[in-house]
Order: sequence, then C-alpha cells, then structure tokens
Amino acid sequence: NGSPWYISLDDISIDVAAACIEPNGVTSSAPTATSYTLTWTAPPTAPAGGYDVYYSTSNTPPDASTAPTLTGLTGLTTNVSNLQPLTEYYSWVRSNCSATEKSTWFYGGKVTTLTFCPNVTAPANNATGVSTTPTITWDAVNGATNYNITVGSTPGASDVVAGVDMGNVTSFTFATPFFNDT
Repeated sequence: NGSPWYISLDDISIDVAAACIEPNGVTSSAPTATSYTLTWTAPPTAPAGGYDVYYSTSNTPPDASTAPTLTGLTGLTTNVSNLQPLTEYYSWVRSNCSATEKSTWFYGGKVTTLTFCPNVTAPANNATGVSTTPTITWDAVNGATNYNITVGSTPGASDVVAGVDMGNVTSFTFATPFFNDT
C-alpha cells in the first residue's frame, strides 16, 4: 500500500568464521641447475597447518584436489630442490588452515633452472688458426664451485685431457702444444 516498513535490530551479533586466506606476493628466484627459492608473504593470520607448495613443469594451475608437492611449511621461504637442469618450473603456494580447510592456490610465477655446462667463450667452435697452446675460456655457471675439463681429438673423446679438476676458475691454458693441423 506504499506504507514504509521500519525494522530495528538491537544487540544482534553475527560471528563469521574467517576464511582460510591465501598467502600473496609469491615469487620464484635464485635458480641453480637443480633448485630455486620460493618466497611469499603471510596472510593476516598464519595458517595453523602451515603452507603447501605445488610446482610443476606444466603451467596448468592446481585446483582444490591437487596434491601439494611440499606440505606443512612454517616459514615464508623454501628451497625447491632435486630439479632437472635447464627446465621451466611453475609454482603455487596455499595456506593450510586445517585438515579440511585450505586456501586457493596463489601463483608464484615461473623460473628456469640453469645448466650444468658452461658456455665456452674462446676459442670459437670450429675455429681455425688457433695457437698450438690455446687458452680455453668459459662463462661462470651460477652456483658452480669448480669446473672439470675434458678435451679430445675427436668429438666425445678424452685423449688430450681427461676430467681434470680446474677448481673455481674460468680458463685453462694448455702447457703442452698441440700438433699443427689438429
């Protein structure tokens, strides 16, 4: 009839349980040939069950039924290890609030692990006119603590130098001259 309705509520409280909130600011960094670091920022309330991590070589996001790769992490960083070199990995982190309550997964980006093998910078592949006592130089590999050198007179051979530990240097000069046209 067009008459206004008035409702008055006094002394009413509504108790809403806080949802399981996901971490944020997830980043993947510091790759080596077999690992990388995953870090995140905590939600306002730390989850009772810690954090779960899922990583994969596929960029398909996990869902609620996806089994985490790492579980029960209590800190805000972890080292993801035992990975394959020169491979792209995608990461997600979620809060584990209880046995039945988990947050949604928060994407942490992708990272590519490094290679074990350094890039040889000199002499160039198939170079000619090189000194008979050449110096081989290579780029440092992140995380490497020493290099082993093997040199052969044919591809895959080790008849000139076989697995010599060079220490943590990025060059090697041959003391004994090679034969000309070798």
